[in-house]
Amino acid sequence: MEAAPYTCNSCLVAFRTSEAQKGHMRSDWHRYNLKRRVASLPPISSETFTEKVLSAQANTSAAAAKASFERICGTCQKTYFSENVYQDHLSSKKHKLRVLATTKMKPPDAEPMTNASVSPKNAMDNTSPNEKRDQEAEAEFEKVVEGLKDTSISQPEAPPRRPSRPHHSAAEQRNENPLSPEMSRQKQKEEGESVSQPEIALSRCLFCNYDSPNFKLSISHMVKIHGLFIPEQNYLTDPEGLVRYLQAKVHQNHECLLCHKLKGTSSGVQTHMRDKGHCMIAFETEEEMIEVGQFYDFSSTYSDDESDDTEMGQASDPVTNGGVKLPEAKTNEVEDDSWETDSSFSSLDSADLTSVPLDDHSHQYSKLALHRHHSHHDPRPHRNADGFHSHAHQHGVNAVFHDDFELHLPSGRTVGHRSYKRYYRQNLHSYPTAVERMEREQKMLEHGNQHESMEDGSVHSSRRNGSQALMKRSESGMLGVTVSQRRDVRAAEIRGRRQGEKAVNRYQAKLEKQKNFQKHFRAQPNPRAKNVAVLGGGITGLVAAYNLTKALPNARVTLFEAKKKLGGWLDSELLPVDGGEVLFEWGPRTLRTDGIGAGRCTAQLMAQLDMADDVLPTSRNSPAALNRYIYYPDHLVRMPGRLPGVSLWTSIGRNLGTVLQEPIFKGAILGLLREPSVKALPEHVQDESIGDFVSRRFGGHIADNLVSALLHGIYAGDIYNLSTKTIFPLLWHLEQISEAGIMGELAEQMWTGESLLHYDDIEFTLQSDQIMNMFEGPVKAVATKLQGSSVYTFKKGLAQLAEKTGAALVGSKNVEIKHMNASLAFDPQTKKFHITDADGRGNTLEGNTKDYDYVVATIPSPQLSQALEVQDTSKSTSRPSPYVNMLNRLKTATPTVNVMVVNLFYRNPNLIPVTGFGYLLPRSISIEQNPERALGVIFGSETSRGSSATPSDPNPGTTGQDSAPGTKLTVMMGGHWWSSWYPSDLPDEESAVEMAKTVLKRHLGITETPVLAKARMQWNAIPQYEVGHHERMARIHHDLRREFDGRLKLAGSAYQGVGVNDCIKAARKASFDIREGLDERTGLESFGQETRWAVYKRKERTVYMLNKGKGKGGKG
Repeated sequence: MEAAPYTCNSCLVAFRTSEAQKGHMRSDWHRYNLKRRVASLPPISSETFTEKVLSAQANTSAAAAKASFERICGTCQKTYFSENVYQDHLSSKKHKLRVLATTKMKPPDAEPMTNASVSPKNAMDNTSPNEKRDQEAEAEFEKVVEGLKDTSISQPEAPPRRPSRPHHSAAEQRNENPLSPEMSRQKQKEEGESVSQPEIALSRCLFCNYDSPNFKLSISHMVKIHGLFIPEQNYLTDPEGLVRYLQAKVHQNHECLLCHKLKGTSSGVQTHMRDKGHCMIAFETEEEMIEVGQFYDFSSTYSDDESDDTEMGQASDPVTNGGVKLPEAKTNEVEDDSWETDSSFSSLDSADLTSVPLDDHSHQYSKLALHRHHSHHDPRPHRNADGFHSHAHQHGVNAVFHDDFELHLPSGRTVGHRSYKRYYRQNLHSYPTAVERMEREQKMLEHGNQHESMEDGSVHSSRRNGSQALMKRSESGMLGVTVSQRRDVRAAEIRGRRQGEKAVNRYQAKLEKQKNFQKHFRAQPNPRAKNVAVLGGGITGLVAAYNLTKALPNARVTLFEAKKKLGGWLDSELLPVDGGEVLFEWGPRTLRTDGIGAGRCTAQLMAQLDMADDVLPTSRNSPAALNRYIYYPDHLVRMPGRLPGVSLWTSIGRNLGTVLQEPIFKGAILGLLREPSVKALPEHVQDESIGDFVSRRFGGHIADNLVSALLHGIYAGDIYNLSTKTIFPLLWHLEQISEAGIMGELAEQMWTGESLLHYDDIEFTLQSDQIMNMFEGPVKAVATKLQGSSVYTFKKGLAQLAEKTGAALVGSKNVEIKHMNASLAFDPQTKKFHITDADGRGNTLEGNTKDYDYVVATIPSPQLSQALEVQDTSKSTSRPSPYVNMLNRLKTATPTVNVMVVNLFYRNPNLIPVTGFGYLLPRSISIEQNPERALGVIFGSETSRGSSATPSDPNPGTTGQDSAPGTKLTVMMGGHWWSSWYPSDLPDEESAVEMAKTVLKRHLGITETPVLAKARMQWNAIPQYEVGHHERMARIHHDLRREFDGRLKLAGSAYQGVGVNDCIKAARKASFDIREGLDERTGLESFGQETRWAVYKRKERTVYMLNKGKGKGGKG
């Protein structure tokens, strides 16, 4: 056998002739194998290729058959192109209700509506009942018109009146409504349901199921309690039927009466209507009016009412879909002047309009076929390109009408009912374009008929001002515009309104700015405040007592403190070492400068105590202010920010490189980009943990790696327990009001130089400024000292602030300091507190009871609850339960955590490999890297040196707290990590020092032995504002007002803020409220009311309040 000389390497076949080979090269099989060869796949045989082709053709045919599916639901008049969707529609409740309603409307011998595919034949077969009745009406009109063609004009019959709106009886329309109770019961009967719906009494409330004695009182209950409004009550003829219908919607359909939202149960929809304020009847759109129109009778508002028919013994038959009514001939000519043209100047009589003489005949009304001009569902435009109605409506030469309120003349003009007069007078015409008008006027000039009527029947008249332009309909109103156009118009209107409000606010701010610093003193301070007690000798209690001595110079102030040492957590210890002394801080170590917030009150206190020379500021350009680190996963990572000593673009480049390379920033960029698209929580959610909030909006990596480290340094707490609404109220507010997301809103504030601040805080700050005008000199000295600083401390530590305040109290004649506990009892008759001295165990000391008019409690809430308990157990059982509940709420209001503080001092001054404030450890760090559960490490030497840098002295000398050279470090451990540990499991001071050394060796590589090391456990050191703190404080505020009539004020870290600045501000505010006699305030009133926000413009240094319920754009 001779071998085939021609082959195909792609298909592995051979051919005897070149023609066969060329034909193969052009085949689909060869091209398919070429593609497989490119993909490094083996070739397939021709049989396999044929099978693949046939399989592909079968799949294509099946897909085409599926894609060609098209069905129309004749009942619902909807088209479906998917079989699954079509079957779902047939089984839906809405479709079944419409089928049942259509069946009831058909005559008994009518054929059922069938669903079929679209075709001309099916379209003719599937004629709706309304269209069949229209065809019968047309046939009847044809006979009437044929009979009238022979009528002479000299003896015309009386023209028929304009047909009026037909009325159905209430019973008929309720039966036709698929949602009516009668319809529902009929449906249940036909479907063979064995269990019938129980009859609901008319006296039962629609929204809360309250049973009134009678129907009238039930309506009054719904109106007064739930705000029900029944529209058009003067025309309501069947109130019982209306309530029955609404009961069916609520209890059977589970549908909201206002927004038509469906719920699973009747109680669910009732709760929805009460919560949303939807306890009212929807009566806005035409469909909603028609829905409840069966219970109304508006016949008295019609000018051409059917009363004439009633007087003449005529019955009004229902006419649907623009059907026509043929009245009998009238013996007397009745003038009807209720019809007028759409031009508001028409004086044509409706009797003349209904009979149009043409060709020696008087043609009566004839039905107008459905045309795009008269159909509300036809997608075709209602006007032609020239701006006028089409004259080719096939109206013929008769005056015709489509509904009861429009009459269309052969010329194309439309005559409307006078009840629509206000709409026709709105001048909503769509006029021709300017080019078309010029062409038309040119033609008129050429034919000499400039003043004759134009094509649309209007008369061209000259205008005095030729520059006036006609406005199109789409530009003169909101009728016919799309939703997007309406939204754009509304957005433009809101922007214009906001710009106007901003201009007014700027002008008002300029006028009132000069009044901000006027001196104001109350002529007579609160006369009821003669004896005031302050519980707690921490910084809050000391400042409260000091401010009371200034605000109430004639009042007696008593300070109760159980410990011998004043100052609370402000505790600084100066220890000797070789070569000098070292200052160890056991509590807060620095204060942050704040020009308009709580830090302003601290600066004013420093001015009153003349402490300007004792301040040690840290410049905002120093490494301690710019370099902040987080340890993750096994090394220090500098947080993005301005680098000291380099240019701006160099800082940006290095920060971007850090974000892209370090694992701690994994997912950070993507989280920030997607944040604006995250939806806000529903309105009913009152609070959320910080961890959940940040994870939901930015991502879990940012929450666990970055935010948790920040909260370890401030609260030593768990971010999945701490409250977002309390700790980050601005972020919580921005999520509720901002449409651009939190990041977009913050970026806009940064760009515009604006900040959102608490309006109440700003208002109190301005009031404090008025009082501080007498200390103008010391205030300026402190402000000069703090200018350009980031944080600051004092030469002898922060305890120096408490020592200065305590010394001022000791030197005051009207202040008494008692180092003991106190037991409180309030007399509601005299409105005084009976305070009895108590020992350290809480046992009262007989004979040491005094009366006080006001009490400022700065102690933690559990201690306050213990002080308020009645010591006599026999009397305590008679206390009302609200009082006991208040005590229980105080005991658990604010939990706390324990923190182990370890201070170490090394001789080597260059021990730390980096410079900065310190570093923190996030919750995501592995247990191998942090088995000691450390929270953070502070480089104390960086801030204890201090700097007196001022703009006038750029190169000052340095002073500090430590006289011995070396490196000072502070390690913090515990916090929420140790919350579940037993006290016996916690380390002692010696073990804590060894744990701190291990942490420093692992993280910083420090192996040297410290010269001095001390540890101290701070029990219940930092309050935890857990989720729901805002609501708990609001409830305690109402309890205090109820039980103590506003005579007990709360202040301190357990309530309004854990920072020293926050405590000082709260203390000053409590003393101010007592001086002004503001008994409605308890120190917690901000939790019991809606937060008010204000905009602070940094450049103009002005503040103005936002409108209630608006975002940043709603300034007012």
